[in-house]
Amino acid sequence: MSEADIWRRRFAAACGEYCGSCGPVSAGTCRGCAYQLGLTPAGEECRIFFCAVVEHGLEHCGLCPDFPCPLFLSSAEPAAVERRVQALRRRAAIGTERWLDEQERMEDESHER
Repeated sequence: MSEADIWRRRFAAACGEYCGSCGPVSAGTCRGCAYQLGLTPAGEECRIFFCAVVEHGLEHCGLCPDFPCPLFLSSAEPAAVERRVQALRRRAAIGTERWLDEQERMEDESHER
């Protein structure tokens, strides 16, 4: 894996968010939780990152046999949780690189509108 690929993966959060279009990342106040070892833009430890990556040694929650667990389900508002569930299922099915390709394509398309 190239250094560019490693750098790109920082946009693939353990919780299913795509950080490439995130406000704090765009503003330069965050580099993505994978790069910041689970620290949020507010400097707090992300419980989702800690559970998936640190405790279970997984790349993201979608790879966990307990997914979606109570911690994950309580991590955000229901609509955001459902969006993340779908994102992580897709990511688990096609792999992070292809998932990032899709996310970047969707972001480019949304800017073209």
